[in-house]
Amino acid sequence: MFFIASPQGEKISYRPDGTKVTVIHERETFYGTIKVVDYEYQQNHFRDLVIDGLVQGGIDVNRQQSINRFSYLLEALTTLHYPEGRNALVIGNGAGLIPTWLSKRGIHTDVVDIDPDVFAVAQEYFNEQASGELHVADARYYLSQTDQRYDYMMLDVFNGDLTPSHIMTLQTFELIKQRLTPQGVLGINLIASIGEQSFITASVIKTLSQVFDNIVAYPGFKPQSGQQLGNLEVIAYNGPSRTIDISQIESMEIHPWIRHDFADYLHTPFQFPENSQALVLTDEYSPVEFFDAPLREEVRRTIVANTNWQVLVD
Repeated sequence: MFFIASPQGEKISYRPDGTKVTVIHERETFYGTIKVVDYEYQQNHFRDLVIDGLVQGGIDVNRQQSINRFSYLLEALTTLHYPEGRNALVIGNGAGLIPTWLSKRGIHTDVVDIDPDVFAVAQEYFNEQASGELHVADARYYLSQTDQRYDYMMLDVFNGDLTPSHIMTLQTFELIKQRLTPQGVLGINLIASIGEQSFITASVIKTLSQVFDNIVAYPGFKPQSGQQLGNLEVIAYNGPSRTIDISQIESMEIHPWIRHDFADYLHTPFQFPENSQALVLTDEYSPVEFFDAPLREEVRRTIVANTNWQVLVD
């Protein structure tokens, strides 16, 4: 692997298999370091949005489709629990892939993100096409000010080494419930552990259970193969328990890489044992950063082991 600088100032390196890795855009914002990274090998061309060293979304440039399973799981699981929904709020824009996917399915989609640069990068490099309004604001503030009610809310605010603790509290979930329609569904993407470091993940589930009648968690990895860490999609709603019609995924636009075994992840919800250690997270006490530190360290070790160094450092 070696690194060169292009005349345009792009950072270029090559993986041992010949894949060309190019940092095509980089900017510092008040909220982190944003990078857009291209991967090219033969006819393949992929692009990632990286914020503070963590991939926030990626596309197949040729197909203009997401290549991340977690985004499809969050989209599909949330909408399958209420197929009649017509509008959505996405909290945490990332590369704009979820707002674009929802909008293409005819769901009017608003987005809120605290960083205006994220919106600019998503539109320029990932062709974001949200059908609703883009709000530059803290999610809690937006939810407290709007009187709009949504059929779907999708929450994905994990950024680098931090999940904003004020978004994962009892008070925030109560506010979200007020902004959902009676049949509305909340979907959350977490970087989570269901093994030794599961205290905060179990605490998020316990906190949600104080507000919503039904909480179902779907790992974006395979616990049956011994995996205990990765993206976890958590679905919450009120009223009677619902079943999902998995056959509906046939009409969904899903990248071929993901589609071939996608249904397997919809069949395997995970339930924490009733005796799992957990607490109700509140505005008064929400020690997410403290207890999740070992999990973040493990995530970082995985990133460092699998990422070209110039993507992570200046």
